[in-house]
Amino acid sequence: MSVDVSGLPNDPQVLKQMILDWSSRYDNLEKKLALATEEIEYWRKKIFAKKSEKFSEEDMIMGQLFNEAELTEIEMELQKNKTTEKIILVPMRRRQKQGGRKPLPDNLPRKTTIIELTETERMCHQDGKPMRKIGEEKSEKLHVDPINVWVEEIIRYKYACEICEGTGSEDEGGAVRIAPVPVQLFPKSIATPSLIAYIAASKFCDSLPFYRLSRMMERMGISIPRQTMARWMVELSELLQPLLDLLKKIMLTGSMLGIDETRLQVLNEPDKAATSLSYMWVFCGGTKEKPVVLFKYLESRSGKFLLDFLAGYKGYVQTDDFSGYDILEPIEEIILVGCWAHARRRFFDAAKASKIAGSAHEGLKKIRQLYAIEDEARKGNFDSDEIKSIRQEKSVPVLADIKAWLDEKKHQAPPACLLGKAINYALNNWDKLNRYVEDGKVPIDNNGVENKIRPYVVGRKNWLFADSPGGAHASAALYTFVENGKANGLEPYWLLRYVLEKLPYAKTEDDYKALLPQFIDKTEFSAFRYRDRKP
Repeated sequence: MSVDVSGLPNDPQVLKQMILDWSSRYDNLEKKLALATEEIEYWRKKIFAKKSEKFSEEDMIMGQLFNEAELTEIEMELQKNKTTEKIILVPMRRRQKQGGRKPLPDNLPRKTTIIELTETERMCHQDGKPMRKIGEEKSEKLHVDPINVWVEEIIRYKYACEICEGTGSEDEGGAVRIAPVPVQLFPKSIATPSLIAYIAASKFCDSLPFYRLSRMMERMGISIPRQTMARWMVELSELLQPLLDLLKKIMLTGSMLGIDETRLQVLNEPDKAATSLSYMWVFCGGTKEKPVVLFKYLESRSGKFLLDFLAGYKGYVQTDDFSGYDILEPIEEIILVGCWAHARRRFFDAAKASKIAGSAHEGLKKIRQLYAIEDEARKGNFDSDEIKSIRQEKSVPVLADIKAWLDEKKHQAPPACLLGKAINYALNNWDKLNRYVEDGKVPIDNNGVENKIRPYVVGRKNWLFADSPGGAHASAALYTFVENGKANGLEPYWLLRYVLEKLPYAKTEDDYKALLPQFIDKTEFSAFRYRDRKP
């Protein structure tokens, strides 16, 4: 095959420079292809593969088994580093399927049905004598009745004097007398604590939009438009405001806060397009025994409001790497803490996009050591001082090893690739990622906060947006109360019903405090919950 070289220059130096330029362009194209291939593989697995972030040793080994050429390179690298590490394939043990049904709760009302033999069937066929009962077999069946809806008809009799015929003055007690209206949560409304609690729990706990609730009511012959339900929730959030103020006060007196935020679309927001985004923020604090969860709606993701919201707070604040939290860095009383789950997630993404086990898997393995130490402390049920001692003894050396490994690998991984991004994220946030070892009350990651905001995200997938800022503020208030109940072991519907029945009688701060999920009398609450439940 002949090659036409008539167009090439005759000068050897020019030819050499052309070859160098072509070689450089080829290298650049190879790098771009590698990054594009990695990104395609990442998104392919993110869309079609399992969503769990668990990464086992088997995942690493299987990544090697089907890439023999790459495995050879790994073995050569191990030989070059004179390592004696061996990969041992261990058969995967199948998880035993747990059989059996969980017993039905003892606190459910029960109705006993006895199935008995007839008198004739209880006679012995051989000698004709009655048979003796020697035992019984018991089984349980669960019945469900549709929602029990009923109307309370309130009748107040009027009285007037037959002699005065209604001419008495008001100063003398009134010409006509009638019993006063009972204290009501929503005066001149059909709404009762049980109805309001049902609607609030259905939306803010079970993620049912108002239009579905309205249709469910229509099937029972009851007409409650969704606009009415929305108005009730706004009014309810205003009634709960004293309790929410107390929750914030309690939260800010603690020494540990976790913060996260997620998007929210509000249609009729002043001076903003309907397509623009607002944000729902969540704060988690309190103590292990009495956790506090607080939702807050804001028109933007700016961290400036944190200065006012956290005014007077002293302690740790754990967040992700969102730049809005940097506004807290100059405040001496606040110590920002990083999240190892976010750091680990980036290595997981890099490992997920890679076809062979490499540095990303190695990074995951090192981070796993930190979580193993935390798991040991959790299972030991240690107090915060003991957890701090364990971390100082075991976690600090692991962190030093991870730092040395990151410093070594940062020169080997291109900054634009997923592994490079993971390494740079960890190094850029290294001081914050280390601070959790200073105090046993500080968790290793912000997963607890993300778990609290997840019910809101699930609900958002159903109702998609808020109609007005008032509705968004009401959502924040109701999610706050529901999630505080769940965090403190109280069922949301009965918590709301209990609080709403007692709320009209609360006058002092102590009265309101007694209605918070953290301080509710559990014995009284249990008696209230099951007082009317009869089979």
